[in-house]
Amino acid sequence: MDTEHISNSNEFLTILIKKGILVETDVFERIKEMFEKNNTIACLVAKSICNDCIGEINLKLINEKISFFEEKNNIDKQGKIIIKKTFKKTRKDYDAQVNIRKIKENTGKKDISLFCDYFVSRYDKIKKILMQHLDLTNLVSIGNIKSARGYSDISIIAIVKDVIEAKTGTIIIDAEDKSGTIRVFAKDPDLCKNIVTDEVIGITGSSFAGGIIAKKIIFPEIPFPVNVNKIKEPLKAVFISDIHIGSKEYLKSIEEKFLKWIEKDKQTEAVKYLFISGDNVDGVGIYPSQKEDLQIQDIYDQYSEFESFIEKIPEEIEIMICPGNHDAVMQFEPQIALDQEYVPNLMNYSNVHLVKNPDYAYLHNNDGNNGLKVLMYHGYSFTSIIDAIPELRKKGLSHPEHVMTEVLKKRHLAPIYGSSIIAPAKEDNLVIEEIPDIFQTGDLHSHCLKSYKGITLISSSTFQGQTSFMNKVGHIANPGKVSIVDLHTREIFVKNFM
Repeated sequence: MDTEHISNSNEFLTILIKKGILVETDVFERIKEMFEKNNTIACLVAKSICNDCIGEINLKLINEKISFFEEKNNIDKQGKIIIKKTFKKTRKDYDAQVNIRKIKENTGKKDISLFCDYFVSRYDKIKKILMQHLDLTNLVSIGNIKSARGYSDISIIAIVKDVIEAKTGTIIIDAEDKSGTIRVFAKDPDLCKNIVTDEVIGITGSSFAGGIIAKKIIFPEIPFPVNVNKIKEPLKAVFISDIHIGSKEYLKSIEEKFLKWIEKDKQTEAVKYLFISGDNVDGVGIYPSQKEDLQIQDIYDQYSEFESFIEKIPEEIEIMICPGNHDAVMQFEPQIALDQEYVPNLMNYSNVHLVKNPDYAYLHNNDGNNGLKVLMYHGYSFTSIIDAIPELRKKGLSHPEHVMTEVLKKRHLAPIYGSSIIAPAKEDNLVIEEIPDIFQTGDLHSHCLKSYKGITLISSSTFQGQTSFMNKVGHIANPGKVSIVDLHTREIFVKNFM
């Protein structure tokens, strides 16, 4: 049934059932009452709910929708809508509301013994997430299993040390927690699909003298449904990445089209926020023989050009910039923000926020509102994750939403040790403890704009064409695509500048 033709409560409920949207018992009466009181408003509410990415309806949502459409429209005695004539506001008429979480920097003396603390921190953080899963019943430590054989229907939470495929097809997982190590045997290979070393998982099964026979593997995952948060103001955000100023393959035409578009286009008059997720310049000495690929060979000159680009963006737009592996900061993740040595002019702009990689930005969460959480991560770990998972090797580079979904399931931005560069530290700050509303990455030079359990996934495109190095590693660039999110409705759009 087409949502355009909803005319009564029965038609609305039929569509909800077909979409698999859960409806609480007390909501049924509210829906009927809504249609009886004002059919025009009720139809607008029904259409809006059916078009949203939600998994459950409650009274709060229904009442908020009704209030929104009642405030937006005047209704005459016949129930017809009279549109209010109001002055159309643009981004200049709204105050920016952005706070940066600033993920902790691992400071202090570095010692190799801190790697133990680092992985204990990872284990403890993800264990808290896993313990909320109802599938993990009769949870025990590995040490207790080994001292008392013969448990059935037990669960453990463990770090994966190794994954081995036996000649018989059985998958063997060497797992450990803080109390010891154990071998887990899975006769069904699909049970262990997409498991990688160093991640934290839950395992249910039965124990015997040699280990555990696995019945189920539980990943930390994103709970479902996730609330689709929005802001009250009719504002938008734009997402780009991998500009690579200084490269011979830098596409100046994309920059020119982008700047003209974001300043004057009708589509961008409500754009209040711009997120740039790393590799702002091409850098120097990033890979062998890079010098041959550089148009600008001095790192300071590259950043001077980048500053000029940023300065041309309208000042009423708040700009969040994180570094990537081509930027002139230490490569240890979390990476520190760009500093004054390279971008001295940007330090003077109140609308420019230089953030770490990764980092969270909170939009419009003042005055008790939930607002929106944007997780920015450049994505350097993704290539290693794609290489480690056979399913991702086929599609991960060209369709980044698959690897982005995988790290959300694992609740870690770089689960495999070595997939990103880490320093010995007491805390693992790459665990995804907070569930974002928008998850932006870059690095792959591909593009995606998708939704996963209510989270908007954005792998930002690039301003750089195909380089000789990319040809060598078999990676195809997909430049010129810019992502736009309407923060008020959570609708998504793509603008192509190629």
